[in-house]
Amino acid sequence: PGQGVFWSSVGGKQYPVPLRVLSFEARYPLLDPQYNRQATDTYAGRLRTRIGAMVQSSPPVPSAQPVGVGVIATNGVEEPDVLPTIDLLRTLEVNAIKEFRVSGHPEKIRSQGMAWGSIRAFFLEHLPEDLDDRGQIAYHLVSKAMNEVFGQDQWNTFKPDGRNTTWVQVTPK
Repeated sequence: PGQGVFWSSVGGKQYPVPLRVLSFEARYPLLDPQYNRQATDTYAGRLRTRIGAMVQSSPPVPSAQPVGVGVIATNGVEEPDVLPTIDLLRTLEVNAIKEFRVSGHPEKIRSQGMAWGSIRAFFLEHLPEDLDDRGQIAYHLVSKAMNEVFGQDQWNTFKPDGRNTTWVQVTPK
């Protein structure tokens, strides 16, 4: 028991490779067989805690795509089991736009306008620093926020005095 010979052929020649098979479970028993020890500090655990704190600040936005679909039999009737997921990026965007609404920026945009880059900088402050492609997300969040706060086609961009800086202002009625 626990020993054997493996026959291999390389280049047409057969030769034995002696080996001993050992039980991994016997050599390395579980460190927490009752699963009652505290979780090990890992990056995944810290990330899970941080994301949980982010989505607790407001109701999470459900994703359009379910995580898993199965079948649950209840009272003899089979029903699809769809597990809802959270769209974390959309939740972060919704939270940032909420913060934008209560800041003084919308009034400033209504009255005199505001540089696109300044609005983008506001959103950068309200997105996690380690968010992948954070700068591009903040850039696109400007137009999303303008549409949500002021309405579609109720704002425009312009370059004052021929400068290279793009400004945003509410369209006069």
